[in-house]
Amino acid sequence: MPGNVKLPPRGRASTGSWLLWGACLLAGCTHDATAPGQHLYVLTFDNSFGILQTSIDTPGVYPVMEDTLTTYDITWSPDGRRVAFTREYYDTGQYSFRVVTYDTQTGNQQILTPGQDDYFQPAWSPDGTWIAYLSRPRGGFDASLRGIRPDGTGDHQLGPLGYYVRPPRWSPDGRAIAATRNDFMVVIVNATTGALMDTIAPGMSPTWSPDGKQLAFVSNSLTIRNLDGGSTKVLPVTGYDPAWSPDGDWIAFDADSGVHLVSPTATDTIGIRFIAPYTRPAWRLKH
Repeated sequence: MPGNVKLPPRGRASTGSWLLWGACLLAGCTHDATAPGQHLYVLTFDNSFGILQTSIDTPGVYPVMEDTLTTYDITWSPDGRRVAFTREYYDTGQYSFRVVTYDTQTGNQQILTPGQDDYFQPAWSPDGTWIAYLSRPRGGFDASLRGIRPDGTGDHQLGPLGYYVRPPRWSPDGRAIAATRNDFMVVIVNATTGALMDTIAPGMSPTWSPDGKQLAFVSNSLTIRNLDGGSTKVLPVTGYDPAWSPDGDWIAFDADSGVHLVSPTATDTIGIRFIAPYTRPAWRLKH
């Protein structure tokens, strides 16, 4: 086994963990070993039953959290210690969805949304004080946007708009949230009131550039819209769940074969990097 493969937290590795590492190596997970310097963030993703992590500078994938229940829609606290995610349960003869937090240092988990509806797609605010998420009645289609504190208090609805169940994302300054409206339009709303601020374009799953001046989102291809002048750039890739890196260098996205990276300035597919055969990428501060 390569020497730079890291052990999971507290030094324990289950048989499943070793299989995950081996699967990644056999699948040809690629990293940029020649990149200058080291990034301050790592890339995380899920395999539907747990959360995994890799550095984009050196090889190796290891588990952050393993579970026996379906787990996805990862979002990290600003300090990289805690993660919120959607967990799927099967109770009372039907599936239900809850937003759950996990502390990577203590191992403590907390269900933030124990109510009767379904709850999805958490998004941690840049200052760490709020988690936005989507809620809808079981079996329904339209979702509402809500906010809750990481300790489970202060739960409230953000405005009257209806949303499609794709991840909302906070602006870097924490004043706005980009989301997918139920008519499959990317919109920006006020993070305090939920009031509509701007309608961007047809698409879904927006992600902000670190300077807050652009949004990338899923359309026919991954698309970038400048928010000041409205000009649009179409990237040469098709994928889902884009996540702009905090340093602005990469947009991670989910394609059929796994998680990839593309430069926001890309004009062809030459520089696209395959990272790992998993899904739904999210960036985490090194911890």
